[in-house]
Amino acid sequence: MDGVVSAVALVLFAGILALEFGISTAILELIFGATASNLLSLENIAWMGVLANIGTLGIMFFAGFETDLKILAKNHRKSILIALGSYVTPFIFTFFVVYYILGFQYNPSILLAIGMSTTSLAIVYPYLESQGFLKMEIGQTLLGSAMLVDLLSMLSVSILFTGIRGDIIVFLIAVPVSAIILPKIGLWIFKRYEKNRAEVELRFILLLLVALALVSEYSGVHSTIFAYIMGVIFSSILTNHEEVEKKLRGLIYGFFGPLFFFNSGYLIDLKELDFETIQLLAILTVVAFTGKYIGTRIAVKKILGRGSRLSGLFFNFRLTFGIIIALLGYQEGIISKSVYTAMLGVVLLTSIISSIFLKVTPTETIYLKRRKKRGKIGR
Repeated sequence: MDGVVSAVALVLFAGILALEFGISTAILELIFGATASNLLSLENIAWMGVLANIGTLGIMFFAGFETDLKILAKNHRKSILIALGSYVTPFIFTFFVVYYILGFQYNPSILLAIGMSTTSLAIVYPYLESQGFLKMEIGQTLLGSAMLVDLLSMLSVSILFTGIRGDIIVFLIAVPVSAIILPKIGLWIFKRYEKNRAEVELRFILLLLVALALVSEYSGVHSTIFAYIMGVIFSSILTNHEEVEKKLRGLIYGFFGPLFFFNSGYLIDLKELDFETIQLLAILTVVAFTGKYIGTRIAVKKILGRGSRLSGLFFNFRLTFGIIIALLGYQEGIISKSVYTAMLGVVLLTSIISSIFLKVTPTETIYLKRRKKRGKIGR
């Protein structure tokens, strides 16, 4: 019981520090989880894994929820080109270094390449919103690009873990059927039990998230893929029920989500940080950050003309998807615990480096805001 109290207290403390110092709460939760596991010698908390899995599904659900199909449709050509540059460049860089230079096997190399190519929409979205860029066309286009990088990551992970098999056909059939049936059930429940104390709407969504794990076992498609798709499907319903959305968002990002990041850090074993692991961590950090920065900056510069330096930095936020991919690879036995530790280290370091550079390079941000005020951007 002491371990439970300590874990929840650390999660709370991480949130407070994040607000006080303007640091991503996910970064601190990851660090605190690793600290609890390696320095505080907390007892093994069996329930944390279960709640962390719900947190994973909830985060992926909201990642799908934030995928605005209208934005993608409006700026789809620009967004697609930027997303390809931002995803493919670090993918090629990482795969080449890991497979041909470091001598990893094919599947671990692909997994590492996917993990190093991701962009965390959950962090990019609030950053663009806080800077006021979402009111500008350039911000909407960049958000669409980040969404597409998420989609590419999910598609790549799905192919890696499931392959192109016959049961994928069943999955492809199930998705449109679910898109038709589940929203209708959801709408009926939402209308009939609106503003009830029993919070039936929340229970319905949570039931869906938990049921995804069971469905994934039969389909061969990982539950996070289903959660992402369900988020896209239910986005129109939740948009019209803001109270339910706020409660669900608070539940996921206030409890289940933090436990996911905390548990991911908790699985880090600092004993695995031998010379080879530290060397891999250093190499991947340089390759991942450089590849993402170059690919994104060149694409944004050629397509949008402005915001390239800024985009190269905040597209290097890869916390959520990077952690999920590393965790899936470790759980499926594709990578070892030492490689998992190195991947989380890279995800953490590149996000911290990006945050620091964004704070000390305000010139382009100020320029874009001035242009916005003059009405020269997004008009």
